[in-house]
Amino acid sequence: MVSLIYCSIPSRLVLADATILSKINNYVIDRGELPLNPYMIFPPNIHNHPKINLEKELALNYYSRFVDSCERLWLFGISDGTLRESSRVKKQGKAIGLHLEFDPEWKKYYSQLKGHYSDHLDDLIKVKYG
Repeated sequence: MVSLIYCSIPSRLVLADATILSKINNYVIDRGELPLNPYMIFPPNIHNHPKINLEKELALNYYSRFVDSCERLWLFGISDGTLRESSRVKKQGKAIGLHLEFDPEWKKYYSQLKGHYSDHLDDLIKVKYG
């Protein structure tokens, strides 16, 4: 059965590479799953747009609803937002898949941010990346 996968992607990756969204969507589809990619619905940093009066917390609330509607989360990079999303999923008992090869700087960001999110990915990272 096909699962709905929440694609957790740092906005910095999307802003740096306009093709990454389609690469990630194809990656998920090629594995027989259905991607829910929040940046295909809202552009990155929509809360900073001068004509949109959307508070950042409200935007994050929308992303949380997307996360809650999916069976699993696949993490495609490390940022404050992706760690927040994966922490939420971990508390719900849902599976997290790591696909950090899309983020060449993931180690740097993880070492900076992991203490804020109870190091919930440490075991998964050790298994997959040593």
